[in-house]
This record gives sequence, structure tokens and C-alpha cells, in this order.
Amino acid sequence: MIFIDVSSDMHTHPFEKGKTKESMERFVERAIERKLATIAFTEHAPMAPTCKATHTLSMDELESYYVFADALKEKYRSKIKILVGIEADYHQGNLINIENLKKTYAFDLVLGSIHLHVDPHLETTKNFSDERLVAHAFDLTCQMIETDLFDGLAHLDFFRYALALRSSAYDPKPWRSHYEQIYEKLEQHTMFLEVNTSGLSKNFNSILPATDALAWSEPFRITYSLASDAHAPSQVAYMFTRFCGQGVKQ
Repeated sequence: MIFIDVSSDMHTHPFEKGKTKESMERFVERAIERKLATIAFTEHAPMAPTCKATHTLSMDELESYYVFADALKEKYRSKIKILVGIEADYHQGNLINIENLKKTYAFDLVLGSIHLHVDPHLETTKNFSDERLVAHAFDLTCQMIETDLFDGLAHLDFFRYALALRSSAYDPKPWRSHYEQIYEKLEQHTMFLEVNTSGLSKNFNSILPATDALAWSEPFRITYSLASDAHAPSQVAYMFTRFCGQGVKQ
């Protein structure tokens, strides 16, 4: 049986250009309304300039984000626990950058993720077949875990976003051994596995990782986090109340 803490949303994106503090505070207030014990801020960390990423914060934005988040942590200390972290993209050209960010900021957690549908990965994968893309994603995920730079693995099998078939037509069964290899590495490197509910609203028609794939993690000694991946206050704790319906026990 898999046990997951449904009182904590461990992956959110509260930053909004031009009104960072107000936006972040709305996320906190929404989390309190939803009676959460913990909310984790995990904005997309800046990548190395050579990666040419456009979906991340700039260095200046990261500084503002960190300062405001730290202030909110103190302001709401008696009402909710706020964790200040980042979601850092794995890429060979970004590893030194991640190391430097961790030295500069006292993050509470660092999520590791892979986004194959945008640069710097898109240039490599844009002509891949679906099968080759999935295999590539699993290889990168194993490499990412082995760096020991990350506390948790965000939205495993988000590579489905780059596939021709994003919905429930995706069948994880042919890739079971690859999922299990990842779970084994998570156990070895003491990283937690994120269960991400945003897939229920992004044409995946399932949580991430896929429900069957998540069940295969049960024999391994790994811990789990529950995450909405919210990009708006209304999405905080998205679908948490229906979570048992996705094949996971509270």
C-alpha cells in the first residue's frame, strides 16, 4: 500500500511578473483555505545561458522570488508551513548552474525535472519517434537521479507531453522495467517520488506518473509527495480530495 500525505502540496508556481508578492500570498491564502499543513513554492530555476531556456525565471526574478517567499514563510509561520524551493531542469549543460544556485540560496527542496518539449532538449528530440523519445526520457531521468543534486523527482513521465499521444492512449506497460529501474535508483539515492495531479487537467487523463506505473513503485522503499503543480491559486491542491480514486491510498 502506498501512503501519501494529502495535507501538503509540494509543487507550486506562484511567481507572476510584476506582482510577485501579491501572487505568492494568494497561493498561501488558498492553501490555508484548503486546510493544507504545508505548501511548497518550487518555481522554475534559471538555467545556464547556453541552454537557451525560455520557461524559467531570470536570475533577477529568482532573487525577488526567494526574498518574497522567505518573508511569507515568516509571516504565515503560525498558520501554515511554507517551503521555499525550485524546480530545476536536468541537462548536462545545467549541472554546474544548479550546484551554484544551491550554494547561493538556502532552498528547502530542489525538485528535478525534464521538459523534452522545450529547449534545451527540444533541439535534440524534435525529430525523435515516440518510442525513441520515451527511451531517451528514461535514460535522462536515471542520469538525473545519479547526480544527487535533487531532493525529489517531479512529474515522472511528463515526457508524454511531447508525444503524439498525450492522453490515456499512452500505455506504460511496455516500459515497466524502465519505471522500476527509476524507482530502484530513487531508493538508492534517497529521493522522493512526486505524484502530480496536474495530469488530470492536461489531456493526460491520469496522474503523473501514470496510475499503473505508480503502483509498480510499491515494492521499493521510497517516499512520496503529492503535488498540484499549480500555476494559479485556484489550482492549489487540485484533485487532492479525489486522489484515492486514482488508485492510491491516503
